[in-house]
Amino acid sequence: MNTLMAECRTQPRITACDLVMVGWHDGVGKLNQLGNVEDLSLGGMGILVYDDLPVGTPLTVSYGYGELGGIVRHSATRDHGVFIGIEFDEVSRNSMLHFQP
Repeated sequence: MNTLMAECRTQPRITACDLVMVGWHDGVGKLNQLGNVEDLSLGGMGILVYDDLPVGTPLTVSYGYGELGGIVRHSATRDHGVFIGIEFDEVSRNSMLHFQP
């Protein structure tokens, strides 16, 4: 079954290919997994990960010397993992730490 997701982005996205560390809490402790950034905007990013994260999960995305916070807004299974769409929190949207792809 094919479903189309309505386009509701407020910022243009650019294609990116960077490795990041995704961190979140599962109620017991902090978990981390490696992710591959596929696209990026001032308001959020799309990351390909191995383990799915539920929609609504708060998380951090660490890269180099920076860290951005956000929340999982959608996820979709792909051939090589799970694509998660992340909306940055207000502090991260206004951060000067956005990486330079």
